[in-house]
Amino acid sequence: MTKAEIRVQVLAKAQILPTDKIVDIGAGTGSISIEAAGLAPEGVVYAIEHNPEAQELILANQHKFGAANLRLLPGAAPDVFAQLPAVDVCIIGGSSGRLPEILAQVPLHKGGRVVITAVTLETAAQGLQLLADYNYRDIDAISIQAVRWKAVKTLHMAQALNPIFIISARKGETA
Repeated sequence: MTKAEIRVQVLAKAQILPTDKIVDIGAGTGSISIEAAGLAPEGVVYAIEHNPEAQELILANQHKFGAANLRLLPGAAPDVFAQLPAVDVCIIGGSSGRLPEILAQVPLHKGGRVVITAVTLETAAQGLQLLADYNYRDIDAISIQAVRWKAVKTLHMAQALNPIFIISARKGETA
């Protein structure tokens, strides 16, 4: 599950509007999908996930949080893109090594927002290069590492979360 400290930043970069159509690629447990659905109550969120266990968690979380505007698309991106309408926001939390294909084929409106999360330098570098190659604009990259402080008797001990890259951009004229 994407940690709350990271979800907040991803969703801020996505700039979700109430009527947006959103695709969450590599949705995992659906934590970002659920929050995106709440930010777009008049829109729809498509959660793409290939892992059957994760799909079950998405559906359970959809029910638990009452996200009626969330649609699960079982399978992998870009294989299931034919089932998607044009979207306003694309969040990529997992690409299974298919980031070039995903960015080339995602049905994102011109001016639409893309947010990529990466836990490796290589994926971050690849994402930045692909966005430039595909003529995206307003490309921005940040790296975040959060630390939680856990009480241990009368002291507080640091519990570092793994660092993550968050890359955002807008689809340009020829992307």
